[in-house]
Amino acid sequence: AAALLLLPLAARWLYYYDPAAGSRRPAIARPDLSQIAEPALAPQAFEDQPGPGTPGMVLVDLAHDNRVQMAELGVLQARLAARGQGLEPLTDAAALADRLRYARALIVASPGTAWKTEEIEHVARFVAKGGRLLLATDPSRYRVLYDEWGTFAALDNDVAHINDLAARFGLVFQSDYLYNTLANEGNYRHIRFTDFAPHPLTAGLEQVVLLGAHSIVSRQEALIWTAGDTRSSSSERAGNLAVAVLAADGQVLGLGDLSFLLEPYNTLYDNDRFIANIADLLSGATRRYDLEDFPFFFEGEVDLVFAGDAQLGRVVR
Repeated sequence: AAALLLLPLAARWLYYYDPAAGSRRPAIARPDLSQIAEPALAPQAFEDQPGPGTPGMVLVDLAHDNRVQMAELGVLQARLAARGQGLEPLTDAAALADRLRYARALIVASPGTAWKTEEIEHVARFVAKGGRLLLATDPSRYRVLYDEWGTFAALDNDVAHINDLAARFGLVFQSDYLYNTLANEGNYRHIRFTDFAPHPLTAGLEQVVLLGAHSIVSRQEALIWTAGDTRSSSSERAGNLAVAVLAADGQVLGLGDLSFLLEPYNTLYDNDRFIANIADLLSGATRRYDLEDFPFFFEGEVDLVFAGDAQLGRVVR
């Protein structure tokens, strides 16, 4: 029994290795790694030139399990700070209405839970009174869902949680990603965009690179869209796929990508210029206030002046 077990092993060893002639195995060709050219980022110099602006506050939604950290918005925060705007996180959805009373703009990026109907109405009233709204999604921001047996069930992407809010303004983010295997920036999902609508948001742009983007379906004005061989992963349709759309008379901006705001991708081509233009949009809001916004419609220090003689005396309880 032992001989029968060892015989195949001995035969295989004698076939592949002859003690007199050496190994019969052919030499394995190895790639010359020195000849592989790794695509490198080509950062572009940029000098921000913000115009004069009045101080204000931009609210960042973090109350809906958002898949973004405040630190990731550092580039945009620097642009807003240069325009006199502070960036303030919202971690409690119950405080949304109160915080919107004094905010100049609201950023909703890659939420992980859905917006409730009353929350959407608060944002709609905020936009109707002149507030600006930035809606941003990203195909790389998702959560993996498992069933009760621990088996993969589905991918939970952010468009499922932002579309109720976005649809209020005529925008629908698609559950896809754009790709181009022929013309890209070192990766089939890193898409170059050169088609822009004339608008202050696209002023000075010749080419921007988005690091994987959802397409957006809307009847509103498309600011940036695809051309050529760029396709959608869900429909395989090519051409005229919008990735940046302006809605609500220029008050709401929808973006299908979030990664271009992050370092070092902000330095690619005209990405920094695009971020500066977005900061101009958010900081340029002209809010209209009514009595329910008291006292936030006052700017600077407020003097309390009595009309007539002040009735000051001891309070009796």
